[in-house]
Amino acid sequence: MKQNLTPAPVRAYYGWLKRQRCAACDTHGLHSNPIEVAHVRGIYSHKTRELTHRSHKGVQAWAALPLCRSCHGRLHETNERLWLGMHVPYHPQQILTNVLTFLTEEVYLAEAPTEEASA
Repeated sequence: MKQNLTPAPVRAYYGWLKRQRCAACDTHGLHSNPIEVAHVRGIYSHKTRELTHRSHKGVQAWAALPLCRSCHGRLHETNERLWLGMHVPYHPQQILTNVLTFLTEEVYLAEAPTEEASA
């Protein structure tokens, strides 16, 4: 059995992304066209001073967008940068917004008092 090397916080983020609307066509995931995690290539790394590749490790693992299966397929059928520029024009900002929203929700939910604790 293949071991999952993606860190737990990133796996949680991917699960959260799959519950969002498609970043390109704004639809909810349907049973026949579910939301998938689309890893975005080309995030600049100050450490290596070059564009990164897709990865499930390190900072590159967070560079992902929620796309429905149809849009995700179209992304891979064409020039990724051109497609993202046309369909998700502010994708770097969208990625950052998604990560910050996810982290805020996770921290808020983790710190929220339970009914048992308040009784």
